[in-house]
Amino acid sequence: EREEFLWFTKPYKEVFDSIVVRDDMGAIRRLEDLSKRKVAMVRGDSLTLLLPNRVPDADYVLFDSYKETLKSVAVGKTDATVVELPVAGYMKHQYSLNNLRIISDVGKLGGRDMRYRLAVRKDWQILVAILEKAMDSLSYGELKPLDDKWMSLPEVAREASELVLTEDERSWLAAHPTIRLSGDPDWLPLEAFTPEGAYIGIVPEYVALLGKRLG
Repeated sequence: EREEFLWFTKPYKEVFDSIVVRDDMGAIRRLEDLSKRKVAMVRGDSLTLLLPNRVPDADYVLFDSYKETLKSVAVGKTDATVVELPVAGYMKHQYSLNNLRIISDVGKLGGRDMRYRLAVRKDWQILVAILEKAMDSLSYGELKPLDDKWMSLPEVAREASELVLTEDERSWLAAHPTIRLSGDPDWLPLEAFTPEGAYIGIVPEYVALLGKRLG
């Protein structure tokens, strides 16, 4: 439904969902093992609609953030949660939830698209092509520090291409020297806003690389 008012670039990252349990919950190894268990979910997450179709008899407990969700599993309020692997890994490390165990890959629930893209307002279609050219020009050496800092996931080396913009694309950038970026307020390691209003995470740093490349 977002495609009605937004254009999307090609993916810049692909991840997958994972089950997170405590170390003492060895009986949970796959989604079906969540049956009749207390499963923590983030209120408003698309998984709250998809997971009950797969495991209808679980007891779903809703929280307001990923931090609360993971902590509820760690302290025994719930038995498990299902979140994106980068989020699970980041939260476990950031908040020293050392009694949590990540069981990865649970597949794509309901055909859920697990590829991250940049979104562009509908009247700026030319910016999609500009961003994709900048994305292609980023080298493995530039992208790896972002993954090391925020995601700690293996990345396949890729060849960077030369950034060549058309005359129309250069003119458009000259006419739009400032492009504002909006993001999710609480979705680390992807993105979040600190209490001071700073925008942090892999998304703003990735976009900063694109901005540096585009001048």
